[in-house]
Amino acid sequence: MKLPTPTSVRQLRTALGHTGYYRKFIKGYAQITAPILVFPDWTKEFHVHVDASSIALGAALAQPGAGDIDHPIAFASRKLSTSEMNYTTTEREGLAMVYALQKFRHYLLGGCGSRLD
Repeated sequence: MKLPTPTSVRQLRTALGHTGYYRKFIKGYAQITAPILVFPDWTKEFHVHVDASSIALGAALAQPGAGDIDHPIAFASRKLSTSEMNYTTTEREGLAMVYALQKFRHYLLGGCGSRLD
């Protein structure tokens, strides 16, 4: 609880190493930590979040949970090709959405509560 918030990759690895080691000494460790990924609830709508930088793009598939917090179901990312790096910011964001819709298609078209508007 008193570990400082990691600000670098090395500090993050150190923090994960500490929690991984001490989890065996903490009863109910898995119940007191927030879930990272959840299983999809096919009765709820899906939310697709995308972002793009000058070198890569990423996407997250989520569903609404308690308190208007989206719970992640899946993540995806990839590097941009050399030609894609020349796209404008708007084009890269659009490319990220196309990538996300292709990657998460089976979720978005398979559930009862999902719609592609």
